[in-house]
Amino acid sequence: MSLTLIRRMLVAGVLASATLAATACAPDEPKPTSTPTSTAIFASEDDALQAAIDVYQKFNAAYDAISASGVADYSSVKGYVTSDYYAELESDKSFEDEGLHTAGESTFDSTSVVSLEQNAHAAMVRVKLCQDVRNIKVIDNDGNDVTSQERDDRFPYEVLLHWDAKSKQLRIADAGSWQETDFCD
Repeated sequence: MSLTLIRRMLVAGVLASATLAATACAPDEPKPTSTPTSTAIFASEDDALQAAIDVYQKFNAAYDAISASGVADYSSVKGYVTSDYYAELESDKSFEDEGLHTAGESTFDSTSVVSLEQNAHAAMVRVKLCQDVRNIKVIDNDGNDVTSQERDDRFPYEVLLHWDAKSKQLRIADAGSWQETDFCD
């Protein structure tokens, strides 16, 4: 083989390699990007916790007002609870039947998420919190403070909330005493 033929083959090989390299590095047509779709109602556990706190805070204030009135009219909490939990609340007439009402406001703190289950259409959030009733006094018909001296003024509590797609908010589905280790000191 002559030197000229070898050079031609070498030049052809270099040109072919350069052409391949140039086309391999050249950007392709831009690929269409898909618009992200919502796969969950809450972007994070912190978002779910804040939504739960907001609902429970409104519920707690409305519930304090109900117990202060001494009348078992739960209509002011209806927007914060599920229909099943509302029916459960309405069935409790114990304070009214005993002629009791409260004075003061309760508070809560130390709130954290116990569990969060969600998808794009539904969510269930279970939170635990410390309910503080030290500023709540139970008053009888005669105006006497009949608050039990043995009452725990601060106790662990859990709240289950479900997403209501119609109102696009969490609603309280159940609430009660926390059954595990007391974390409220």
